[in-house]
Amino acid sequence: MVARERERLREHERAFRRLTENATEVFWIADPDREGAVYVNPAFEEVWGRPCERFYEDHGVLIESIHPEDRTRVKRAIDRKYESGEFDETYRIQRPDGEVRWIHDRGFPVRDSAGDLVNVAGIATDITERKRIGSELRRQRDRIERVVETTPVMLLVMDADRTITFANERATAMAGVEDIAGTPFEEFPWELLRSDDSSGGSPDDRPWPDDWAAVPPDRRPFALVRELGEPVYDLQYPAWIGGEFRWLSINGAPLFDGAEFDGAVFAIEDVTERKRRERALSALHETSREMMRAESPAEIYEVAVSTVDDSLPFSRVACYRLDPGGYALEPVAHSPEAAGFVEEHDRVEDGGPIWEAFVGGGVERDGECTAIALGSHGVLVLVGRSEGALSLVRVLCDNAEAALDRTDREGVLRAQSEALRRTNAELERLNDVNDLVRDLTAALVRATSREEIAATVCERLAAAERYRFAWIGDETGTPTACAGITESALAAIERPESGYEPPAARALEDGEPAIDGDLLDAAHPDQRADALSKDYRSVAAVPLSYRDRTYGVLSVYADRDDAFREDEREVFAELGGTVGYAIDAVETRTALASDGVTELRFSIADREALPARLAAGARLEHRGLVPRPDGSIRWFVAVDAPVERVRETVAETERVEGFQEIVTDGTTLIECVVHPPCLLSPFVEHGATIADLTASGGEVTLTAAVAETDVRALSEALESRYDAELVRRCDRERPPRTREERCVEATEGLTDRQREILEIAHLSGYFETPRRITGAELAERLGVNRSTFHRTLRAAEQATFDALLE
Repeated sequence: MVARERERLREHERAFRRLTENATEVFWIADPDREGAVYVNPAFEEVWGRPCERFYEDHGVLIESIHPEDRTRVKRAIDRKYESGEFDETYRIQRPDGEVRWIHDRGFPVRDSAGDLVNVAGIATDITERKRIGSELRRQRDRIERVVETTPVMLLVMDADRTITFANERATAMAGVEDIAGTPFEEFPWELLRSDDSSGGSPDDRPWPDDWAAVPPDRRPFALVRELGEPVYDLQYPAWIGGEFRWLSINGAPLFDGAEFDGAVFAIEDVTERKRRERALSALHETSREMMRAESPAEIYEVAVSTVDDSLPFSRVACYRLDPGGYALEPVAHSPEAAGFVEEHDRVEDGGPIWEAFVGGGVERDGECTAIALGSHGVLVLVGRSEGALSLVRVLCDNAEAALDRTDREGVLRAQSEALRRTNAELERLNDVNDLVRDLTAALVRATSREEIAATVCERLAAAERYRFAWIGDETGTPTACAGITESALAAIERPESGYEPPAARALEDGEPAIDGDLLDAAHPDQRADALSKDYRSVAAVPLSYRDRTYGVLSVYADRDDAFREDEREVFAELGGTVGYAIDAVETRTALASDGVTELRFSIADREALPARLAAGARLEHRGLVPRPDGSIRWFVAVDAPVERVRETVAETERVEGFQEIVTDGTTLIECVVHPPCLLSPFVEHGATIADLTASGGEVTLTAAVAETDVRALSEALESRYDAELVRRCDRERPPRTREERCVEATEGLTDRQREILEIAHLSGYFETPRRITGAELAERLGVNRSTFHRTLRAAEQATFDALLE
């Protein structure tokens, strides 16, 4: 008997476990004596995210998992359940992964046959999704309520007996009553009217015309919806509602309870402003046609003012246009009510909304004054406020601007025709100038002397129809050639006056073209008198420069104001460079053909000169230099000083870079790149050969050979930059064929790059035995790869030996 009872109990236990272990709810059993759980099913792990073993080992895990905000409340309820056996709480738990879940936990007592509490059993259900859905539904309900209550449309719901069951805030506000819900629809304070006029109306001009009768009951929206059994849309009625005249647009839909009509819902929109706008747009359409038929701007201004005054809610309106002088706005038309405003603002100058609207091309407001630009034709001014009608006024202004454009079109076309004529004239002028420059360039190529160049340039320019006369001066600005004017007259023109510097002097000083476009305004009174007497009004002067040397200045005079525009200025700047190049070429040819050479020795007292700084008390020996295409100079020099001291001196000198020591054995042979201006620059610029250069105690002694034609220019260049003194000059005949001449002939076929690499290799000791520097080292210093260096060097050697041996 006992065995059967035990087997029955074990079978009940197995059934219980099969039930609980497959359930999604958490089943639990607690012992009141131990105040802890004695059983929990596997669903605990899925819901709580913790293993069941932790629950058995430490009953405090359950309390710790409860959300801090719910923990105290739930703990008190747990304490009570061990007394009563009853438990029903909803709370949140926190899983180890941080997720928060909602739990509905219910417990009930388990008593023995004597009625004593032996266990408390319970079910914990995860209601997180239910909570989320409930929260979402509440949010949607609140949102719908906000939409219904804040919509600008009246909403009315009526049952089948025409009793209002719902009205939103907009409906009660427009009707001017409260607590509409529950009242018969007949008591709703409105009256729908019937009219064949669709242009709109207002309580001022048509409060309730005789031909606007009330809509009969069988044609009202509720009756139509009930009769049709389907929605109706945009039923427009004039109406009295809440004591005001309105235009209403009504949309309605029937409500059914199964197949039986159960009422209707209506959305009612106030379209009074839309109707007024339609009426105003109709008036604007007619106004536009009237404006396009107008024959004068004054008529257009009058039409614009009368339209705003008659059809829009503005009684004070005026139009302003720019006065002929272009300095102020003046009234041209206004409504009778705006007479006082126009009298007060009879001339509008800089400042204020009217002027700012005209200048900015938009809309400006200041208090009750609104100004709208009519393009370049003026401004329309409104006094008073009506925000809804302002956009219509802007449409009117656009139409007025278009009409005013039409009246100005012929004038605009005439102006365009004149602009085209001026453009063609400018093109012809520029073509004439370009043709003249081309002819001059061809003539300069054939010139054989500097004097011929100057005479040719002056004669060609003076003979051109565009110019009055021209002259050329030397490096000091002293005239050396002129055409179209006598020398005595030229001397009177170019004399400097107090407060006025002639363009030629400015061009020489600044190294760029100088132009006086209107001599009658800019020049000294005596200069103006000369301009009037000799019939010239403007002058352009350009320096005659090539590379870094200026050979003089060219001045050209014209008999009209602003004869030298920006494009012509650029052409003359190029002409100055072409003439400078021609002079340089002629002097170079003269120097090469000459049998004489001049040897000059200079003494230069300047401790900041580069040779003096490098020497610094030591012996300095010039070995050679190689000009570079960018104007810098690669200089080879030997200094009897430690390389560290030489390197420090070079580092402190701004214009020196690329320092390299080639040989160090007591004497430092260095190679460096020197950027102009420096002491070496004038000799390179004038084609002089430095034969000897020494430096001692801050004084540099330099001997150079130069062509006779460059002696003066070289001396002036040195004296202008340094405290230089020419201590000796020796003129000698050039030998029939010197070694230098043979070298020149031998290297004439070299490119600049070939010559540079060949000279650097020679000066660096590349051709000595043994070599003091390798090809790889030279290629690295020159910034090229080894193959390029050797290829260029071989090409230079081939060209040199071809010239020497053929």
